[in-house]
Formats: sequence, C-alpha cells, structure tokens
Amino acid sequence: MPQFRCYCVDRRCVDQFPVPDRPDNLVFPLSLEKSVGQGAANLPDDTRKVQQALNRIQAEQGGPTPSLSVDGIVGPKTRAAISRFQSQQLGFSDARVDPGGKTLAKLNQLIGGGQATQPTARSFAPTRAPLANPPDSFSVTDDNMKRVYLEFMPAAHSCAFAAVRLLQTPSSDKARSLLNKYFKLSGNPAATRDLDLIKRTFGKVQRLLARNAALVEKTFIPMPGVFKLADLATSGVLAVTKQNGAAFKGQKARVTMRDKSVFFVEKDKIWIQVTYFFGTTDLQIGTLVHEIAHYVGDSEGAPDAIDDPPGQRSRREDIDKLSPAQRPRIAECYSLFAFEAHFGRELSGGLLDLNPF
Repeated sequence: MPQFRCYCVDRRCVDQFPVPDRPDNLVFPLSLEKSVGQGAANLPDDTRKVQQALNRIQAEQGGPTPSLSVDGIVGPKTRAAISRFQSQQLGFSDARVDPGGKTLAKLNQLIGGGQATQPTARSFAPTRAPLANPPDSFSVTDDNMKRVYLEFMPAAHSCAFAAVRLLQTPSSDKARSLLNKYFKLSGNPAATRDLDLIKRTFGKVQRLLARNAALVEKTFIPMPGVFKLADLATSGVLAVTKQNGAAFKGQKARVTMRDKSVFFVEKDKIWIQVTYFFGTTDLQIGTLVHEIAHYVGDSEGAPDAIDDPPGQRSRREDIDKLSPAQRPRIAECYSLFAFEAHFGRELSGGLLDLNPF
C-alpha cells in the first residue's frame, strides 16, 4: 500500500498491513461518552462503536442491511439503522442511542456477555510467560490503548525531550558522540544543514508526543478489526503511519476486509496493531518515536521526508550501512538516538516469548 509505513517487529517496513476478518474491536459492556444519532453529539469514537454494534445484529433481529460503513460519521444510513433496530427490538424509534439508555442496554443484552452474533476478540496484556492456549484472533481494545497512553507514551516523550535538550549543545561530548553514532554527522558534507533538520524534526516529535502524553491529543489509535493470530505472526506489523500524516486532517483510508466489505480509518492518525502489545517495552517505546518521526516529516518523495532505508529494513545492521547523507532522513535513527539520549543505553527490542510467535 503506497505512502503508508508499516513498521514490523524485525525492524522492516512492509507494503501492506494485515486485513481484518471483521471491522470491530468492541469491548463489553459498551459505553458511550455522548449520544449518537438524530440531533446528538455524534463523537466519532462513540459513532464507530454504535456502527460496529449494529453490524453485529442479524437482519432478522433488526440489524442493518447492508452493513454500515464504520466511518465514525452519522449519516442517513446510520440513523436509519438505529431506527430499524429500535422499531424491531424496543417498539419505538427516535434514531438515537443515549448513554445509559434503552437502546444501548438492548445492544449490550443482545451482543454482550458472550451472546454476540459473532465471537468477540479477546483483550490481553502479554507477559513474559508463554500463553498456554492462545486464542485464534485478537483485537486492540480500549484497555490496550490505555496502556499505550499511560505506560509507553510518557517514556517516548521523555526520550524525545532528552534528545531536544541534548541538541541544545550539539558540541558537547555526549551529543557529538550520539550524533556520530546514529547520524554519522561528522562525515556528512552537509552537516550544518542536516543538523538543523535533525533539530527541527526532534522539536516536532517532542511537541506532538507531549500533547499525546498529556492526553490533549490522541494521534495513536487502535487498528480497528479482529485479526487472525496467524496473519499477525506472519506480518509482524506493529503500527501503520502515513508520511506527513498531519497534512491529511479529516481524510479517510478505505480498508477492504476478507469478506470484501469495507470500512474506513483516519489517514491523519497512527494505527497501533495487535502485534505491538507482544513487543518488549524497549520496542514499544521505540515504535512510538519511529512512527511520529514519519508522521511529522515532509511528504513522501520530498527531500527532507523522514523515510525508511532502501529495502525498507531498519535493523541496526542495515542502519550501519547507510551513508551520512541518508541518516538524517531515516525514522529509526531518530528512535535510536532519542532512546539512548534518555536511557543511556541502546534500544534492544523484539517479541516477548509468546506462543505462537
């Protein structure tokens, strides 16, 4: 898939991310922050939950035909689907789902608590112990994303902040050492210009991670859908980013599922994949910095776009082969530099020892 950067466990970037079996990651009981439907607040996250929940309802029970696009937008089809469900299940129709209301309660009754029309993917919090009986499929849940924002985001921001502070005195021994270790700046004929690029990029990375760590902004969102474990193991995709993602504000990417149905995800977000949660803490922190570097860089093909190495491999041995002129434009160099600037050691990461990975 052109223009997307799909970062994998083995530090490579693949062209396509895994295709979901079905487009939801619902956790029960469902809860809404605001009302969805006719005359409601219609927050995108709440709307997606309602669309996904209605899609799980069989047509004979009042479910939509055809299924709704899970796009977070309340249009005529979503309002009609709410009305259809209410008319069949509740005997009234106001085309609105309210927090704590009868419609939400009925959805939870029909598809929550193990009564879903399709099996619900399992939430998880991996540890270093192997899973004795791993489930067949997984989905990124709200609880998983809380871990991203509460556990890994503050550490990623600390790494970026340490890099920014270090670059305030680029001639210091530590700064010069790390600049040469990861960016080979002393061998770069355009060192002055590229040092400015490195500083500007880290400034953008630090500011955006700060907003995410403070929960003022949520650039990272769950990759929607339920995925076969075997597909995740094969691809190893941790996260998906569109280069210069901030420039695509409000735009959607079309994703086709295995059954050929379609749903939409935001182009101006970074999508966290299930496999991310099987990574070591180092890898989870480093991935956030790596992806943000892509996201804040210039558009694909621009001279100062923050890309991946030729061949799309970002392993340390591949990074070491890059020329000094290439390194200031490689996302993994920013991740490695920031991590060591903060922790005082190299980033080393991989998958936890979990079956069947």
